[in-house]
Amino acid sequence: MSIKITSLNVKGLKSPNKRRLLLRTLNLAKSDIAFIQETHINKAAKIRLTDHRYPMAISAHSVTKRNGVSILLRKTCPFRVTSEVCDSDGRYVLVSGSMHASPCHLLNIYALNARSEQFWVDMTDLVTSLPRGLVIVGGDMNAVPCAAADRRSPAGLERVPGPSGQDKAFYTFLRRTDLLDAWRVLHPDERDFTFYSAPHGSYSRINLFLCNLTCMAMVLRTDIHSITWSDHADISLQLAVPHSSGPWMWKLNASLLRDPEVVAQAQLALEQYFSENAMEDVSP
Repeated sequence: MSIKITSLNVKGLKSPNKRRLLLRTLNLAKSDIAFIQETHINKAAKIRLTDHRYPMAISAHSVTKRNGVSILLRKTCPFRVTSEVCDSDGRYVLVSGSMHASPCHLLNIYALNARSEQFWVDMTDLVTSLPRGLVIVGGDMNAVPCAAADRRSPAGLERVPGPSGQDKAFYTFLRRTDLLDAWRVLHPDERDFTFYSAPHGSYSRINLFLCNLTCMAMVLRTDIHSITWSDHADISLQLAVPHSSGPWMWKLNASLLRDPEVVAQAQLALEQYFSENAMEDVSP
């Protein structure tokens, strides 16, 4: 079966109408799992990001109305949660569990928009300490893997922007964790962007899905969608997750015992077995 994961920076969910819009958008997209960034919901607020279609939300909130990340699970999603790690500043949430027989770790990140080497060191330690299994990291990285390919300068400027300090710290994180940029793996020669900065007149691909090698082998497709009601485009990742029905065990068809012919054959077989194994030095 396939699992669809969506990631979107929503730039605030304090409005009830916006929360309903988000849940309706996820439902129409048939998303099984959603990574949401910039919820702007503080820890004291009694705001729910769930409904009858998405009854589970694991969230990390800040003490102030900034940052905030959530992972939402559809009611039919086969992911089973076993543990959670929620950042006290609302920058990341880690959910570990399993999908069918596959151990899986989901990490939703809203990175700082200024250079912070320590943040990426902390993320490196978090990812490299995870037990074996599928690793899916998604969110708003506020950095790009390759500035030449993933940024576009304002119109009229021919100079290709070099990597920022945040880009360099993020690249080090990728190298040390061996995570793969899923969209770039499947679209090696394309250019597309997820965010438009009006003040700078520039485009960038800062909303990403990153996978370990085990997970990347299961990726069917990954897409960048349109910028609609948020200032970021939503992105999606589709995985082919093996379905396991558990270990197989043979069971006797009890209806056979009601068939006289089958019973007679079984009795004859038992008589032959004991007659052939009736020697003193052979145990029956």
